Amino acid sequence: MRSVSTIGTGAVSILTFIATVGCGGGEAEEIEAPATTTGAETSAESEAYVEEEEEVEEAPPAPTGPGRLRIEVRLGTDPFEGEVELRNADGEVVASVRNGQELELPAGTYYMHGEIRDEDQLIDKPSRDGEAIELPPEGEATAELIFRRSRVRITVTKGGRNVAQARISLRRQGETEPVIEYPADGRTLALTPGRYDATITHRDQHVEASGLIFQDGATQNIPIQLP
Repeated sequence: MRSVSTIGTGAVSILTFIATVGCGGGEAEEIEAPATTTGAETSAESEAYVEEEEEVEEAPPAPTGPGRLRIEVRLGTDPFEGEVELRNADGEVVASVRNGQELELPAGTYYMHGEIRDEDQLIDKPSRDGEAIELPPEGEATAELIFRRSRVRITVTKGGRNVAQARISLRRQGETEPVIEYPADGRTLALTPGRYDATITHRDQHVEASGLIFQDGATQNIPIQLP
C-alpha cells in the first residue's frame, strides 16, 4: 500500500491508494478521504461599532428684554427733592426723574445730569453729571447722582470784635467771578466743596484770604482777622 499527500491552501487532501491483491488480480480503488482542517484558520467576524451621538444641550436664548433702573439723587447725605435728567449714551434725555424712582428701560448705558437752581440748597448752583451705568437686558441697575456739599461760616473780626459791616466776596480758586458777595453777618453757606479765595472789604481796607479749603460733608468756621 502507498499513500500520497497533497497539501492545498487552507486544507489538506489525502489520497490513499489501496492496492488490493486478489486472485486473478484487480484494480486499485481510489478512495478520497474527507478533507480536514489544520486548525489554523479563523473565521472573521465583523464587529459593528455604533457611535452614540452626544446630546448637546442648546444654550438658552440670550435675554433681550428691558431692565429696571433705580434712581438715587442726593444732596450731601440727604435725598435730593428736585428733578434731574436721565440721559442715554448719546446724551439724549430719556426722562425727568426723581430720587427713589424706578423705570423699565431698554438695555444700554445711562447717566444722570442735574442742576441746582435754589441757592438755599447750594449757593454756587452747580450742575453735575453722574457716572455712566450699564443696564443689562432683563437685569437691574442703580443710577446715582450726588451733589456734594460743605457748610461754611466765615466771620470777620478786628481787634477781637466782629465786623458785621465788612463784605465778603467769595470765588473759586483761580476764577475771577464771585460765587457770592454778602455782608459778614455770620451766616452759614452751603456750597460745593473745594478751594476758594475770599476778598474782605471794610471801608478802605481790602484783605485777601487765599486757598480756603471747604471740605465735603463738613461744617466749618473760618475766622478772618482784619489788621
